[in-house]
Amino acid sequence: MLAETFLGRFLAALSRDTEAARQAWPGRASALIGALARSTPAVDTRHDGPISPTQIPIISNDKAAPRRIRTSRDLHKALGRGATLRGADLHGADLEGADLRGADLEGADLHGADLEGADLREATLDKADLDGAILDGATLRRASFRGASLCEATVDKADLDGATLDGATLRRASLREATLRGATVRRADLGRADLEGADLEEADLSGATLHEATLHGANLRRAIFHEADLRGADLGGASIGGADLEEADLSGATLHEATLREATLRRATLRGADLSGDLRGATLRGANLGGANLHGAILRGADLGGASIGGADLEEADLSGATLHEADLHGADLRRARWTEETKWPASVEVSIRTQSEEVGLGVFRVRGGTERARGSHHTS
Repeated sequence: MLAETFLGRFLAALSRDTEAARQAWPGRASALIGALARSTPAVDTRHDGPISPTQIPIISNDKAAPRRIRTSRDLHKALGRGATLRGADLHGADLEGADLRGADLEGADLHGADLEGADLREATLDKADLDGAILDGATLRRASFRGASLCEATVDKADLDGATLDGATLRRASLREATLRGATVRRADLGRADLEGADLEEADLSGATLHEATLHGANLRRAIFHEADLRGADLGGASIGGADLEEADLSGATLHEATLREATLRRATLRGADLSGDLRGATLRGANLGGANLHGAILRGADLGGASIGGADLEEADLSGATLHEADLHGADLRRARWTEETKWPASVEVSIRTQSEEVGLGVFRVRGGTERARGSHHTS
């Protein structure tokens, strides 16, 4: 009790005038002050009680200017002191190959940081600033990037399987050959992003913006693009089989040689899009295909019931077994298009289509060449 009273008075004296304490107790005071500095918890001048090391982003002797982490060594030192990385200043830091598994980097400044090959699996980077950051080859499995900004970041060949990027901004980011299987990228902004050769199988991109994005040769099988903005996007050669593109906007998009077997494009907008690919069994019911390029497209068994196909190029398209009930074929080019007895034409044009066609095989027909185009709402010349 006496020792506690003495220490209490001594600390009180120090708080009033450290120099006076040194003069009052010369010699022993210096040693005691040093010991106290090493053992006494930091005191928060704004609040009562000691500060836990995990309450401050980066430990520093200079409270006005916290030390910034620049290398993996700095990072390990900070983590060794028990520092949290939430809101930490890692701007431009060299963290190549760093082990940050499960780290909490919410709101951290990683602008321009080098995280190439780093391990961030299951890390939290919600609302973090990763603009211009380098994440090539990084392991980001099941990491969370909700609301984070990755504008112009390079994430080539990174592993983002199961990652969450809902509401993230990735404008002009590069994710070439990145893996995002099963990732959730809802309402994210990937405008003009480069995802060439990326693997987004079963990823959820509902409501995402991919305006003028590059998805050439990407794996989009069974991915969800419900109400996504894909205007002017390049999906040439992409595998989109079984994908859900219901109500998506693909106006002016390129899907040349893309595979859309069994894909759902119900009520999607494809005005002026290049769909000269494989759409076998695709659902395009109620879709807007006005002026679309379907030249040579494979539409076997596709459902185009009630679709607007006015002015579309269906020359040499394969419509074997396709359903076109109530479709608007006004001005569509059907020259040399192939169809079968199973093809269901709008009732008002069925007779004229048969008249213009020639049988080229058992139950297989082809619309003659010439200059025939569909006329009227449901009529052909």
